[in-house]
Amino acid sequence: MSYVFCLQLNFLRREFIGLYSSKMLNLKHLASHAYRQYELVTCVNMLEPWEKKLINGFFLVMLFLVLFSSFMYLPNYMQTLMQFVTPPNWHNSPDSAAYVAQKMTRS
Repeated sequence: MSYVFCLQLNFLRREFIGLYSSKMLNLKHLASHAYRQYELVTCVNMLEPWEKKLINGFFLVMLFLVLFSSFMYLPNYMQTLMQFVTPPNWHNSPDSAAYVAQKMTRS
């Protein structure tokens, strides 16, 4: 193995061990670490405080909308998909493909 590859492996090993050390088991440290990682990955750490609040608010609104729509609409879509995929004798609805297509357009 090359020297650079060995250095990278040692760095990753130290990072992995450091993440699961006793100080990181504290929930406050984990949340702080996750937020720092989020800031670094999204480059939010370079923004001014009011810009950070605006971007974080936008991300939170988008996350809320995705979660809300998933809980509201996904079960109905999954039920319709299962009716379309499973054999007709496994469910009690009419077994025509036209019925499933009509149900998909209504939801």
